Amino acid sequence: MKGLGYTVIGAHWRDDNSFAIRSLAQMNYISAFAAPEWDRMNLIGVRDDAYAAVLLSVARLYVGEEKRIGELRVANAIRNDHIARLEEALAVHQSLDRTTPK
Repeated sequence: MKGLGYTVIGAHWRDDNSFAIRSLAQMNYISAFAAPEWDRMNLIGVRDDAYAAVLLSVARLYVGEEKRIGELRVANAIRNDHIARLEEALAVHQSLDRTTPK
């Protein structure tokens, strides 16, 4: 496509994002992908190299934000699990206090 004046960009998608829909995992020049997963790849042809560079910059910011949101959701799930275990242990302790003769 370069011979036709296009810069080819690949957009790789994943299904494990924080919003339970497909999400952008990587966007780069198609030559940067070693072995693309074609079933999760979109191709974008851009005639203006400067526009392609801007598009890639914005995409990298978006990918970084999606990754950070995913990390926060995992951390929140771990925190909630820990809190649930503490609450369960407290409930067991309180029930033992009520049944223990004084």
